[in-house]
Amino acid sequence: MRTNIDTLMQGQLGEWLAGQAEMRASAKAKASARWVWGAVILLPALAFVWFAPVLSGGFKAMLSFGGIMVVSVWGYQPIVEAKKAIKIGINSAIAESFGVSYDHEVEPGAEFEAAKTYGLVPDFDRSGFEDRWHGVLEGHSFSLYEAHLEERRGSGKNRRWVTVFRGVIIQMGFGRPFRSTTLLQRAGKHRKWFGLGGASEYVSFDGHRLDKVDQVHPAFGEVFALFSDDQVEAR
Repeated sequence: MRTNIDTLMQGQLGEWLAGQAEMRASAKAKASARWVWGAVILLPALAFVWFAPVLSGGFKAMLSFGGIMVVSVWGYQPIVEAKKAIKIGINSAIAESFGVSYDHEVEPGAEFEAAKTYGLVPDFDRSGFEDRWHGVLEGHSFSLYEAHLEERRGSGKNRRWVTVFRGVIIQMGFGRPFRSTTLLQRAGKHRKWFGLGGASEYVSFDGHRLDKVDQVHPAFGEVFALFSDDQVEAR
C-alpha cells in the first residue's frame, strides 16, 4: 500500500508528464488562435454596435461585455481541457500505485442521500461532484469524492450563487456489519425549544427517531453528540 512520490515520478507517471509538454503547448496555441480570431470577428461587430444610433448606451455596454466574455471563455477552453486531462492522468497514476481507482466524473450514491436525510449537509439549490477515489484498502471497501453545494441568494441584480458546503463525502466498510443508524455530530447542534433550550434527548429525520447515547468518555462528550436507534451497537 505504501508508495513514494519519487518512485512515481521516476516511473510511468514521470514519463507521462514529460510527454504532456506538447499537449500543453498545443492548448496554449489553440487558445491564442481562438482569441485572435475572436477579436477579428468581435471588433467590427462592436464597432457597428457602438456607432448604431438606435441603441442605448447601456444596451451597447451589455452587448460588448457579453461578446468579450464569450470570446474569452471560448478561447480559454483548450487550456481548461488540457489541465483536466493532466489532472486525471496524475490522479489515476497515484490511485494505481495504491491499488485503488480514480474517476473524475462522479454520480453521488446512497451515502450522499443519507448525508442529506440526516442533516449532515445544508440545503442547496445546485450541486457538483468530482474526484472519486474508490477501491479496497486493508480489506475494507471505500468511496470518497468531493461535493460542492451552492445556494441561490439575493434578489434582482443581487442574485448570486453562494457556496454552502465544499467537502468530502465518504463511504467506508467496517470489519463487521452494522444494522443500526448512528449519527455523530458536533455537540450543541440539536437543542430543545427551537434551539433555545438544552441539548435535545433525541432527533428525528423523516420519521426516523434517533435517541441520544450517553458517552463513556466525558472529553469526547463535550465535543460531540451521539444519537442512534441502537444504544448498544452505537457504543
